[in-house]
Amino acid sequence: MAFINVRATVECDGCACHMIIELDAAEERPAHFSWSDLVEEAVRGGIALVSIRGMANASGMTSVQDGKCLCPDCTSQADEEAADDEDVGDDE
Repeated sequence: MAFINVRATVECDGCACHMIIELDAAEERPAHFSWSDLVEEAVRGGIALVSIRGMANASGMTSVQDGKCLCPDCTSQADEEAADDEDVGDDE
């Protein structure tokens, strides 16, 4: 039996929505990686998002920021907050 892909449901640490992430079972990975590591890497890479439960269309990039797995909306919000913090630091 050969696995082609594996789907995982991940809860966003920002808003608690449920993201469906698809993992490519044939992709090369370090031997010591657990399933949790693989899912986190997929979220960090932002390209494995299949859908978000309760949303008709899921688009955008997922991310891992400060150790938190974030959906596209929360990723955008965190990016904006980080940019605002950088702007404040430039003014000082």
